[in-house]
Amino acid sequence: MNEIKHNTAVQKIINKTNKKRNKKILNDVINDFSTNAKIFFKKANANKKYTIFVSSTCIDLDDTRIKIFNAILEDNNIPIGMEFFNSSSKNKIHVMEKLIQQSDYHIVILANRYGSLHTDGRSLTEVEYDYAKIMQVPSYGFIVNDNNWPANKSDKNVDDIEKLNQFKEKLNKDKIVRRWDNADHLCSLIKSAINQGKKEDPRPGWIRWDFPKLINEYTRNQYKIEEMEGTL
Repeated sequence: MNEIKHNTAVQKIINKTNKKRNKKILNDVINDFSTNAKIFFKKANANKKYTIFVSSTCIDLDDTRIKIFNAILEDNNIPIGMEFFNSSSKNKIHVMEKLIQQSDYHIVILANRYGSLHTDGRSLTEVEYDYAKIMQVPSYGFIVNDNNWPANKSDKNVDDIEKLNQFKEKLNKDKIVRRWDNADHLCSLIKSAINQGKKEDPRPGWIRWDFPKLINEYTRNQYKIEEMEGTL
């Protein structure tokens, strides 16, 4: 009888010891998964890309826009412009709205042309700017210094000149506007503005998602956790 009591007591001690050990192992498994998940997301965030919608007139700034797109790509971000999409005039506004909704940042560049008009009399550039403002997409304005801008790339029509000046005044009232001299200077200003925006007005961005790897890691650790919990 005494021997049975002794064996029972010993077994209780063994069980208690095993539970403590298993609890420690379980905690180690959970901590290991948590650490790996943090490392995974840290690496993913380090490679995050941001979509940047570029608004401007096209005919007078065609070469400049190409340089802007290249500068954005060089900064590991994704430029978006309406010239990338073939759409009828009927669908153009709808496409533009969807693209701006999905963008992280918006930039508007003004030289000395007001640009093509929407049916309501606003230029398409101004329509894009107004919509980005409505959707609360962070927007940055860039206005050319007039001193050296060629006359053949400037509006002659009095109404267009007036609308352009009103648009420039709107930008100056809405936000801090940066002045640019040439395409290289503009690209430098845009990079600086977006990098500042990432710090002051962070956005979701886009991450290359290695989903299968994360799921496999989660499943492997979940099995371990369930197995260990059954022993506690």
